[in-house]
Amino acid sequence: ENCDDGEDEEDCTVTPSTETYCRHYNDHDHIVPVHNYTRCSPMKNPDDSLSTSSSNRYCVLGEEESYQTNCSDPTNIALNCEINGYLSSVSKYLICYNDTKSVCDDHIDSSCYSTKSCKIHKHLLCDQNTDCVDYSDEKNPICLSTTRDTCKRRVGVESGLPIPISWLRDGIWDCVDGIDETEDWPKCGVGKTLRYKSSVEEKCQNVFVCRTGIPGYELIGNLCDGLENCGNENKICNSVSTRFESLTTAVLTSNKGLTKTLSYCLKGLGSPKFFLGACVNERFTYPNGDIFGVQTTSVILPQSKQSCDYMYGEQYLYTSCTERCKETSCPLRNVPRYEVCPSQFPDRIGTIVNNEYLIFLTKSFGTLYTNRYFICDDKIKCIDFSKVCDLVYDCEDGSDEVQCTNHFKCNSSEKLLPKKKKVPTATLR
Repeated sequence: ENCDDGEDEEDCTVTPSTETYCRHYNDHDHIVPVHNYTRCSPMKNPDDSLSTSSSNRYCVLGEEESYQTNCSDPTNIALNCEINGYLSSVSKYLICYNDTKSVCDDHIDSSCYSTKSCKIHKHLLCDQNTDCVDYSDEKNPICLSTTRDTCKRRVGVESGLPIPISWLRDGIWDCVDGIDETEDWPKCGVGKTLRYKSSVEEKCQNVFVCRTGIPGYELIGNLCDGLENCGNENKICNSVSTRFESLTTAVLTSNKGLTKTLSYCLKGLGSPKFFLGACVNERFTYPNGDIFGVQTTSVILPQSKQSCDYMYGEQYLYTSCTERCKETSCPLRNVPRYEVCPSQFPDRIGTIVNNEYLIFLTKSFGTLYTNRYFICDDKIKCIDFSKVCDLVYDCEDGSDEVQCTNHFKCNSSEKLLPKKKKVPTATLR
């Protein structure tokens, strides 16, 4: 009792009128009912820097679903989604609350975007309102290509907002009316060049068809821009121009993909090894630990540390993640847990790590099970290691390039420029 007359402990039994109950935050052994006035009430985030309220939580950490769904006050509702197959409302205090746990079956409540200055839901990106002090929510690369048609997004109060092209037909329901997932969006091209347009009126532009890579084409106006989107784009550009050097994102791969040879450790390069140092064979797995059933990757690379400012893709990732880079950290930070990237890899299998949690593996060459995927911060998309730190935003949130030191980032356009030359005595602009 906190009140002298005991009023604070009245009507605290679980009855048919309350139906829902949880363990109390301050006393885990105390079962308390969830009333209308406690349901969807403000709560304190585990990370104090992201606290939505100074008031105390009601239910124990991890049981937010008990009192932050099916809100009785409509002003506290952020979105409606299916929870365990049933349509329910979700509290605004639960949005972006926990990156590793979603209450919605489609994980839309935890589809969030993080920068150094803020953390917001993906539906607040490109909404013509600045939420982050560094303007990163409105300067995200996906904001450069949006539809002319508008919709009401599932999260956020604004209506009539354009839809980023990358959200169209991606298997994730972003608009309240589901218009982003309809089949009648105008398209251009066929085969590899099939893509969506911003409107029916937009003219289809000529494209350069790539031999490899995703999406398989490049707009003619974007050729020779220094970004390798086409596999052989820079090679072709170098034959007619000296504007940019080719950016190699893959490494020599053998033994059914299980052996990667980096830098000057290639067969036949005896002289560089003599002058620059010996090569070693490292076993590489991520995450670190005892992973059941996974085939590890053998990485042959220089023993001594070197600058990684002029490496890209797999070369950059394997060198930095084996701690062979000077002043460069490994870009891998999100564990490939079994539940991430739900719309990709339908034939995935799960395996346990350190007897603690599950990650997913994919099958290759008939019998090999590996995981060489970078998990974007939004946990929705996974990309191959060769697409990390390659000067191209392959993740919608740009997280595949955030930790990389091999480029300069323009403030206005956010274009990434490769570090081609060392300029020790000048300011590189």
